[in-house]
Amino acid sequence: MVTPDELLTNYDRKSGEPFLTYLPTGGGPIYFSSFGKDGKTGARHLYRSELLPTGGWQPIKIAGYINTAEDAAYAVMAPRTARPPISAARATTAWGAG
Repeated sequence: MVTPDELLTNYDRKSGEPFLTYLPTGGGPIYFSSFGKDGKTGARHLYRSELLPTGGWQPIKIAGYINTAEDAAYAVMAPRTARPPISAARATTAWGAG
C-alpha cells in the first residue's frame, strides 16, 4: 500500500520517490521507510507505527542492525512469522542486490 501522507515528512515529499507501507492483514504495527524529519542521512530508514487512540500516528525509527547508513527503501516481511522486517534497498530486488 502507498504510505499515507500523514506519515511522510517534507523530505519524503520533496524527493518525488514512491513510498510503500507494509500493512498487516490482522492489524498491528505498520512498517514504512522515510528520510526522517531532518533528512540528515540522505538515505531512507525503516520506521514502525501504530494508530494511536487519538487517531494519529507516532513513527518510531527501528533500532538495531536493520537501519544501516545505506538506503532502506522497503520493508519486506516474511509471511506467517514474527520476524522483524527485512530492509530492501530501492526497487532493484527484494534483497537489495542487483
